[in-house]
Amino acid sequence: MRFSLEVFLDIEGSKTLNRGQFTAKSANDIPEVAYQFIKKIIRDVGYRTTIIEKVMVNGEDDMTEQIKEMDNKH
Repeated sequence: MRFSLEVFLDIEGSKTLNRGQFTAKSANDIPEVAYQFIKKIIRDVGYRTTIIEKVMVNGEDDMTEQIKEMDNKH
């Protein structure tokens, strides 16, 4: 299944919006795909202090809390 993802981050005081189109095997896999996308962004910016502000799927499904919980477990 294809879905769009919008990730709003605060990277050391700079607000950013990253978005893209992604594929997941099922709706249950979307949080993991989103989390891996965020981890890639963090790697790309050199592991600077990053706060996840908002994660939106298809412009309407807010999964911010779910992604933050995943981040806290790692």
